[in-house]
Amino acid sequence: MSRVELSVRTLALLLALVAPFACVATYGWEYSYSQYWETPLQPLFILSNIITAYYLFDSERWKVPAVFLVLLVGFSVEDYATIHNWMAVSFFIACAVPLMTTNHFKWILKPYILCIAIVFYDMLLAELIAVSCLVLFHGMMLYKYKRLNKQKQINNEQNQR
Repeated sequence: MSRVELSVRTLALLLALVAPFACVATYGWEYSYSQYWETPLQPLFILSNIITAYYLFDSERWKVPAVFLVLLVGFSVEDYATIHNWMAVSFFIACAVPLMTTNHFKWILKPYILCIAIVFYDMLLAELIAVSCLVLFHGMMLYKYKRLNKQKQINNEQNQR
């Protein structure tokens, strides 16, 4: 992975993390993240989710959640609330599968699953925690990949001497 690609991926993760909090900071606490669709921040909602889906499509394990995320954006909460909400629930459920089957950072699954209980108390809070868990997982995977590549490069340089 090139430096540019690493930077783009890092920016995508930052956008995925910051966008929901920016919505809350700008328009206050709504019932769910999808409610910001009905605000002037709709382009941020759409852009951050599409960029996130693009990021997820790059990994075989994350393709199904990516499809649900694209479909979620494709069906507006105003005109197709039921389909939109089913896609949102499907996205979060589909994300649990790769988190359960990975060999890395399995501890993230615990706060992620805890969001199921929180959703009955406050859906937006549950979504913010779940999104933060997903971004943290992918950020740590990206960092691990970067470290392994750097170590591989150091080993190659040593072997060439």
